[in-house]
Amino acid sequence: MARITLQLVISLALVCLALTSSGQDAHAASVRDQESLNAWAQVEKVLLHPRCLNCHSAGDRPRQADDRHVHQFRVLNGHQGTGKPGTLCIGCHQASNQHTSGVPGALNWQHAPTSMTWESSPGTALQGKQLCRVLRDPKKNGGRDLPALIEHLRTEPLVLWAWAPGNNAKDEARTTPPISHEDLISHASLWADKGAKCPS
Repeated sequence: MARITLQLVISLALVCLALTSSGQDAHAASVRDQESLNAWAQVEKVLLHPRCLNCHSAGDRPRQADDRHVHQFRVLNGHQGTGKPGTLCIGCHQASNQHTSGVPGALNWQHAPTSMTWESSPGTALQGKQLCRVLRDPKKNGGRDLPALIEHLRTEPLVLWAWAPGNNAKDEARTTPPISHEDLISHASLWADKGAKCPS
């Protein structure tokens, strides 16, 4: 009888230990998921800023300025985002901002390819879960896995331009994203490291 009781106690102890461990694992996973989601919220603020969203717009017309109006001069993106004959991006946009004319510029200036749009329709941005899933999908982010995506955000001249956009034709300073580039990389790295969670 004593032996049966001891075995029962041991069994109950093992069950309690397993339940405790399972609960701890679930709590840790919940904390990790929330950290990832909190980091995503900061990344999303940058992606939805006009400096970024204007170049990831839907349709065949890029957008300009903080009000996101359609690009002047009937410019067309073309399939790869470099423009079409007669309206190639590099015809006006050089490797740096043009201070006299206000034309913005950065190395290899172009619109994002059609597959990398962040809008559901021209002028209507994706948000939350939809935007998050597009960003982490290699079929829609230029074939990048998460490490390559972070490196793209860290080093791509067109991304870096968003924090040094110069002045417009009226000599007014263009706005920049709501957090620094350093903070973007910090939040994007944390988002990825914690599982690249998307909002439900």
